[in-house]
Amino acid sequence: MHFEKLVGTLMRNKIRSLVVYDSFKYGFLFFINMVRVSDIKANHLIIFGESMERLFRQSFNSIRTFNLSQLMDDLNVIKVGKSWNIPFGRLEFGINVTSPSDVGASLLSILDSLKNEHIHMFGAHHLIEIFEDDGMNLLVQAFDYITDSTLSVYFPLALHSILDKYPFFEEHFDVKIEIKRRTEMQVSINVNSAILSDLPDKMNFTFKLSNDLKFIGV
Repeated sequence: MHFEKLVGTLMRNKIRSLVVYDSFKYGFLFFINMVRVSDIKANHLIIFGESMERLFRQSFNSIRTFNLSQLMDDLNVIKVGKSWNIPFGRLEFGINVTSPSDVGASLLSILDSLKNEHIHMFGAHHLIEIFEDDGMNLLVQAFDYITDSTLSVYFPLALHSILDKYPFFEEHFDVKIEIKRRTEMQVSINVNSAILSDLPDKMNFTFKLSNDLKFIGV
């Protein structure tokens, strides 16, 4: 299956995907390629925390020479943190990290307004690190407000202990995608589907990065 077909299947069926990556570099490139081949006009990027925003800033600076700046500038960005300075995209909303109830009220209201779009979440673990159980409860509530959009939640493999602590979290996803670096500029992508769809139960791919940072099957 070509990468474009995989993405098309996820979007056509409005799949909820948990994307686990062992390197932010390749998690970011997976995200970039998802947006690049998307047939959904509105891609919304939710960034939780200043550390995650810093990773995006550094990664964005590194891809300027690949003519991908316009792709990033077309993103609608929702920032959950303490500052609203973002190096790309259109800042739609800024949410201060105050209390779980305040963050939840703002975030859930925004999510409820998004229809037939693709929502990408990076740094959701930040809420759990700050608010612990209340942070996880907020994320679980968010699923009830995303009813008519494709959702991709990106999670670092290094923090898999959080997923182990809250095993029910994965049950809210239709598909789990694991991205692991094989060699320089080459990744393996494992897809596990939990629902009846166009996707088999399990799929394994190996992709290499082309000179313009596209995923190409090996």
